[in-house]
Amino acid sequence: MRDVEISGPTQVLLRSIYEARGVRYQLQPALQRTLEDVPGPDPWSAPLRQPEGAAVGHELTFVMHGHHVPMDCGVCSATGETSCVACEGTGRVQSGNRSHACATCGARGFVRCAMCHGSGGLIGHPTIWSRIEAHHEVRTIGTDDLPLDVAVDLTGANDDGEVVHRQEGSRVLEMRSEGGYRDAARAHDAIARTARALCDHPGVPDRARIVSQVLEVRRVPVLVLRLEDGRTIHAWGEPPQISPPRALDSTALVVLRASPWLALASSIAAAATYWLSG
Repeated sequence: MRDVEISGPTQVLLRSIYEARGVRYQLQPALQRTLEDVPGPDPWSAPLRQPEGAAVGHELTFVMHGHHVPMDCGVCSATGETSCVACEGTGRVQSGNRSHACATCGARGFVRCAMCHGSGGLIGHPTIWSRIEAHHEVRTIGTDDLPLDVAVDLTGANDDGEVVHRQEGSRVLEMRSEGGYRDAARAHDAIARTARALCDHPGVPDRARIVSQVLEVRRVPVLVLRLEDGRTIHAWGEPPQISPPRALDSTALVVLRASPWLALASSIAAAATYWLSG
């Protein structure tokens, strides 16, 4: 092996934990369709309170007894009728070489809607739900000099590397200036732009309640291995991955596959120390 270098693509990660709410309805037929628009209940008006530290997926419900919401039937589009299945809406059925009027729909091609019983309307009894959900986004910067397969793999969240900055709180509103994102980004304006873009559009529903957010800037080490025969191999991740994959077939890299950090410990440590310190 002729040379070992370490390059440092940068990842900006935004991890959000938030409370989402919505309404589920238990439906029953209405006697008649209600023409005026009746809005459903505001899910944030329900007396639901998620416990402190509730895990992602934790759900609470609140049944609104005595409350009902008139709505149009979605099965028949509020017409009260659906296409007859027996005759496929034609009004006639085929028997051998002869066709005759469909007895199911009386040759009309339509039958009474089974959901609303022909009224075109439904009554919805609402249950409000509250659920803890998570959203993760990661942007990778500085992959221009890397092979495409390495750059694509690094778009996934990676826990390796140095955490340059971490912020926790109810909502990320701006980039901190002292010891924060702006200071960390002085050597690379793309980090500042990427961090601000994630903060402006965190991927959380507008009405969701942010429980916590963590914005991290990480350097992800990618080893650049240059062999005596002129080939260049990239290694990254834990367990380590190698590009190109066929490089693993080389006898010279069997040791790297089995224990890459031990095989190149002195070279990697020296390069990583120099890189991280800079």
